[in-house]
Amino acid sequence: MVKLPPLSPATLLLLLGLLVCEVVVEGSGFRCTTDGTCQALVGYTPEKETTIEQIISLFQIPSRTDFLEINSRPPTTPLTLAIPANQTVRVPFTCRCEQGTGNCDGISPYYVVKEGDTLDYIANSVFGHLVDAKSLATVGHVPDGSRIKPGAILWIPLPCSCDRVDGAQVTHYAVVVQKNDTLNVIAARYNTTAAQLAKLNNLNNPGSVVAGQVLDVPLPLQAANRPTANNTKGSSPRAGAGKRSLLLKVVLPVTLVVIFDAVIGIYCYWRWKAKASAAANFGTAIDETDNHEIPFFQLEVIMAATGNFSESNKLGQGGFGPVYKGTLAEGQEVAVKRLSHLSKQGYEEFMNEVKITSKLQHKNLVQLLGCCVEGEEKILIYEYMPNRSLNRFLFDPALSKQLVWEQRFEIILGIARGLQYLHQESRVKLIHRDLKTSNVLLDGDLRPKISDFGVARAFASDQTPGNTQRVVGTYGYMSPEYAMKGRYSTKSDVFSFGVIILEIVSGKKMARFHDVEHSLNLSGHAWKLWNEGRWLEFLDPVLDNSSQLDQVKKCVNVGLLCVQSDAADRPTMSSIVLMLSSDYAVLPKPKRPAYSYRVKHSDESSSNAETDTKTSTSEVTITALESR
Repeated sequence: MVKLPPLSPATLLLLLGLLVCEVVVEGSGFRCTTDGTCQALVGYTPEKETTIEQIISLFQIPSRTDFLEINSRPPTTPLTLAIPANQTVRVPFTCRCEQGTGNCDGISPYYVVKEGDTLDYIANSVFGHLVDAKSLATVGHVPDGSRIKPGAILWIPLPCSCDRVDGAQVTHYAVVVQKNDTLNVIAARYNTTAAQLAKLNNLNNPGSVVAGQVLDVPLPLQAANRPTANNTKGSSPRAGAGKRSLLLKVVLPVTLVVIFDAVIGIYCYWRWKAKASAAANFGTAIDETDNHEIPFFQLEVIMAATGNFSESNKLGQGGFGPVYKGTLAEGQEVAVKRLSHLSKQGYEEFMNEVKITSKLQHKNLVQLLGCCVEGEEKILIYEYMPNRSLNRFLFDPALSKQLVWEQRFEIILGIARGLQYLHQESRVKLIHRDLKTSNVLLDGDLRPKISDFGVARAFASDQTPGNTQRVVGTYGYMSPEYAMKGRYSTKSDVFSFGVIILEIVSGKKMARFHDVEHSLNLSGHAWKLWNEGRWLEFLDPVLDNSSQLDQVKKCVNVGLLCVQSDAADRPTMSSIVLMLSSDYAVLPKPKRPAYSYRVKHSDESSSNAETDTKTSTSEVTITALESR
């Protein structure tokens, strides 16, 4: 990960991940009369030859599939494909309309200033005249564009709109006027009229468009995904129409039904064989590519290390099963997770955790040392964390005093870096789905390590994670879209991380805090104090006011940004790491968080922070597994 140089007060810039652009840049966006979000496009024309990969990186396009589709390229197109100079490509992004102006949503793109850059160069040469230097100076609070420092971070306010045009929903396309273009030429190119363009762009003199000017061009929704119309040669469309009709109406449906039934039958048989084989011998359930990465321990070695799974060595009990402390023959201390024979969910978690965790290597993730599979025994062996969980330290009246502010901030930053690795940098991109203080372990130096990947889900880098009917997690840490609709994404983890930040700052547990006077939970209480300018009152009373107050304020701000109700409003983990690492980030005011008001859950009936409970409501299963 690249460490950015510190920013000076003269270059207070909007940071990657600003959820809602609080600064409305006059003249930079298109007119937008209705607040909301929508999909928009800009036409990017590079000055020099570039590649698809470089364009995706420049604009931080989340899905390469969308980019290829919007430019009529097959999904197998290599990212190294060259894009010639002066060839325009379409770049999709999310538009946010606020206060009568449309700009990109404030999450991306952003640009890290390099040595020798000026605002004019960034606006014109890097981003192809889609923005101007004045707009960059405004959103970046840069008084002198010629003195912007290397390492500064600029948000790029791409212009857009979500308004209907003549009553019809359209995709607004930001087009940069090229040399020799006229309004009539542009109108003909995009199948609209010069009068409509003049009205939409508030042009008093339609003949006055100049090269470099950005115009708002409305595209019909069905035309937005096809940049050019290609003429094709072939036989008359009527030729063979009768035969094709017969094929489509009779032969094709029958064939599809037969194939479908065969596929279903084969799939059911394969699933049955796979489960039967896995139940008999779990080793066969791990493919050969995983086997060589996972050291296997003999059961007798594990039994000797744990004193035959002695109760005196038991560290805790989770939905997976009991966890024991063990000492190997060479003196190495380990944590031993033993699958409970009664836990069907635990068996699935075991298979998932072995395959996933063996591929993870990061200083802020707990390390899997090996596994043991003999007969009915299914065991995972992890590095031992002497300080156990953050949950134990943070909410214990005596232990919490050992967590001074500097230590708490390093824990917050360490968790953020671990999540950033899971979401963006690991070989297997992961959504944790059950992030909480009891799944953050602390080593001997109180360094945090994320643990428990039993319910984690892998996703491709260009894939938007989807839905599940089996919701697994812990009340208080679950995002609203996941808890209520089963929709999970990296933003689900971001929500959980925001709850953890608020708990670390306040020293209070989300599930147990209750502002009686206002019926607010912990996040609602934090938001109320923030709005009233009393955020310092949110700080854990065991910490004195000599703590670094700027860091405290920033952490409260970031925590509230993470727990906003709308997943689209939450920042990415890379944004969060930058926010926390930079001393000069300008953060926006958060919106009201989800779950602002107090709702009592059944897991509150226990007074022991390390007790494991399970709660089932209707058909939604919530597994509240504390320290494992």
